[in-house]
Amino acid sequence: MSDKTARDRTRNVELNDIYIHTSQQPWLLFSPGIEFKVLRATQETGHWTVLFKCARGAAFARHEHLGAGEYYMVSGKMEIRG
Repeated sequence: MSDKTARDRTRNVELNDIYIHTSQQPWLLFSPGIEFKVLRATQETGHWTVLFKCARGAAFARHEHLGAGEYYMVSGKMEIRG
């Protein structure tokens, strides 16, 4: 293990953050035609970051978030009505 890897692991424990290696995680079903992977989530603020993969025509109902969120689309298109 490199010094940087050891330092990063120690620091991440101190910060209580969990970072995910997305290539090792399965896509999770969000709703029909929409899958996601969590990149980061924090208990302190409720903030989250996810990857979305959406099939053409897929949609989900209006909803609210308890914390700030950000997402990255890897395929598909999203329309947001705020």
